Amino acid sequence: MTSFPAYATNFELHAKDGDAARHLAPLVNRLGRIDFVFRVDDPLVNQGQMGSDFDAKLEAALRVSGATPMNLTLPIGIPQELDFAFKFGGCSVAVEIEKANHAVYQHCCLRFVMNQNTNNESIRQRFKIEKQNAATASRLLAEAVTAKKIRPVDENAANKLMRYVPYWA
Repeated sequence: MTSFPAYATNFELHAKDGDAARHLAPLVNRLGRIDFVFRVDDPLVNQGQMGSDFDAKLEAALRVSGATPMNLTLPIGIPQELDFAFKFGGCSVAVEIEKANHAVYQHCCLRFVMNQNTNNESIRQRFKIEKQNAATASRLLAEAVTAKKIRPVDENAANKLMRYVPYWA
């Protein structure tokens, strides 16, 4: 396993409720830089799985900023993808971190530092998406571009020739 130091800044709040977003903005605005560890497992042992302790570090930073951790059980039928929950200013907040975009970004970063291209095929291989479901890989790439996690090398390239790099490259 290989570990790299990483950090996150410039947090954005994507609340579905405008009142909740206004209420939580002061908390999110208090967040500064969050340092975390990015890990890449040995490709021969665990197919190069990637991970980080970002969720735990973010939760700890929110606690320091005034949030109180809490347990929250989601109703049946609601996707159970909750990372953690907290209370702030009388509101209960469920947090889900955009893992799909982040996973595509991590994949793109890893391939960039290894001088390899990120494209539809590499995403299909990484996420074990069948070739007949290539549209799923295209959607993941498009969402990561929209979220400004990655960018096309050449915006005018044909879809089949499209290659991506991390937003900072």
